[in-house]
Amino acid sequence: KRILQTVLCLPMMIVPVMAGHIWRIMIVKEFGPIDFFFTEILKTPVDWLTDPVAATVAVSIANIWQWFPFMFLILLAGVISVPVELQEAAQVDGASDWQIFRSITLPMIKPLITLALALRIMEGLKLFDIVFLITNGGPGIATETVSMYIFRLGFSFFDMGYASAATYILMIISSVILVILMQLMMRGGVGK
Repeated sequence: KRILQTVLCLPMMIVPVMAGHIWRIMIVKEFGPIDFFFTEILKTPVDWLTDPVAATVAVSIANIWQWFPFMFLILLAGVISVPVELQEAAQVDGASDWQIFRSITLPMIKPLITLALALRIMEGLKLFDIVFLITNGGPGIATETVSMYIFRLGFSFFDMGYASAATYILMIISSVILVILMQLMMRGGVGK
């Protein structure tokens, strides 16, 4: 169990810049192992950096790969913290595993699910480094995130006023989302 948890946590401990480089190398045409798998083994070449859908998938997979362990640890802690006595009592009453999960485990971990969701939404809104290193927001603006848009406004187009205003709007949107999710968490989680 400890070895598995350690192995699962490794992607989360990698600096996002390094994760971006790793995934860029893995999908690069003719040299990357993922590109090799699709081109040589599956015989379906994918243009990871020029196809908007493939680029979005590549960035999404890289982001999920890096932050899945964090979500896993939060939810694992929630599942482990559910009192065994409640589950045993439900088993004695004849409840199936699905009924125990749906009626006992899931309601007890809903606040943690809400917290994990809030953290991932906040992280997603400020996502920059992985996208910048893998696709640079391209092709076109297919993988451009809000943070990349603000970066381009300020440092490519030198429109610092507009970039500052966009940053404040992003902060307000993030705050509203966070307040809503925190209220849901106080009420017992998503789904109530």
